Amino acid sequence: MRGEYKYLNSGLLIPNHVTNEGETAFIKMIAQAAVGDVSAGGNWYFGLMEDATGEALQLTDIAGEPSAAGGYVRQAIVRDGVGFPTISSNNGIAYAETATIAFTASGADFDTAIWRLFMCNVVSGTAGLLFAISSPLDAALLILDTETHNFNYRLWMR
Repeated sequence: MRGEYKYLNSGLLIPNHVTNEGETAFIKMIAQAAVGDVSAGGNWYFGLMEDATGEALQLTDIAGEPSAAGGYVRQAIVRDGVGFPTISSNNGIAYAETATIAFTASGADFDTAIWRLFMCNVVSGTAGLLFAISSPLDAALLILDTETHNFNYRLWMR
């Protein structure tokens, strides 16, 4: 199982690491219909951050997430056909792909330069699970007032 983010503004594919706790949660959801980590019909939340690495990361390790200045919030993607409208395959490998995940600065620039994206199960804070974290971008991204930066996430079953 692996994933990747796509920076839709540029077309850049950004590989990611499914964390150890993310792998366990995904397997429990698939094999045991578990809903303890993300409730049935519940949301995934996608966020932006400065930098961190490793499959053993947990949400408490996330540092450098932008503050609410400029309107930053983690973006919700519902676990359904609207949040994940594409279920398909490429070269025989199945994947699910999210709708567009948009981050827009409004009223001010985001106060943190972004290097990575992450997926978790809570709208804010660190009392949740970290499912996936992207590899770093080629260069730090500062989202300026009125700019929108669009991404999507693809989860591969390999």
